Amino acid sequence: MSNYANLTTPVFVCETDRLQRNLERAEALQAESGVTILHSLKGFALEEALPLIDRYLGGASASSLYEATLARKCFGGEVHTYAPAYKANEVGSLATVSDKLIFNSLAQCERFAPLVAEAVSCGLRINPHLAINAPHYCNPNHPASRLGIPIERLTTLPQGVEGLHLHALYRDKAEGMAMLLEQLRTHCGDLLPRLQWLNLGGGHAFTHDDYDTTLFVEAAQAFLADYPRLKLYIEPSEAVVYRSGVLVSEVLDIVGEKHPTAILDISIEAHLTDLLHISDQPAVRGTHPDAPYRYTLGGVSCASGDIVGEYGFAQPLQIGDRVVFEDMMGYTMVKMTRFNGIAPAKVVVW
Repeated sequence: MSNYANLTTPVFVCETDRLQRNLERAEALQAESGVTILHSLKGFALEEALPLIDRYLGGASASSLYEATLARKCFGGEVHTYAPAYKANEVGSLATVSDKLIFNSLAQCERFAPLVAEAVSCGLRINPHLAINAPHYCNPNHPASRLGIPIERLTTLPQGVEGLHLHALYRDKAEGMAMLLEQLRTHCGDLLPRLQWLNLGGGHAFTHDDYDTTLFVEAAQAFLADYPRLKLYIEPSEAVVYRSGVLVSEVLDIVGEKHPTAILDISIEAHLTDLLHISDQPAVRGTHPDAPYRYTLGGVSCASGDIVGEYGFAQPLQIGDRVVFEDMMGYTMVKMTRFNGIAPAKVVVW
């Protein structure tokens, strides 16, 4: 923790040696499986780190004209762009910076694909209705989802559509990838031979220690053997930046006697908004559930619910101590706000 003692907090620290280890695993997975891995900018878009990611992956995926332009600037590989809906005055520009442009509905596909089909490969998003365990906020598979055409309704490909895009998994193991491919065989078997490409979205946690990369490779290779015309893609974000950086905060005050709360110079509302949606409790360096000194870690905003959680420390906390949150690169910096007038955390790259 002494490495962070001289940093002004709050600060995100991206540690490129850890990021590179993830990228080397991704590069090996690409080579063994034949699946092209794209980096999803919606989860991590730190421009200083994107050139390193570009060295290892096959391109990037984007969700807006801004992200697609950034992807084209920072990546030498392909750019896939998908959004739930496009503005008419942006479709032409999106086609100039994208290699694949994916539509969410048949209506938008029929309206815009004829205008851009000569400039970009057009695709459709489908909802695979895969039964997985995921927070509702992060699960696009439910029947009422606005994201994608229900898989059973897509019985034919609209003219000009060359690929399909879907997102079904959430921090999933390789078994989820195998289930997803089987779902596609069952419901899209007649369409798959006519496709040029298939983007399987994110949620593939291939950098986690318990991820079975052998199963991923076997499932992908078997699928590609059956559909040799297809090019397969995945577009994870969290897996790429998994455990590659931290958020360093400082204890500003300690309140309460029986149940002490350490007030930090960070806020869930401003710096960690993803926690509000998925109810995760992040790991804090040096803590343990059985440690003797228990503290609730609270944020500096006026929201009463600005609480990170309760943690056990080996020694009593003191004002001025640093509290380091682990695995803080994915879906953090991209979601920072100025709630309560709180300034965004600084970012450094080591």
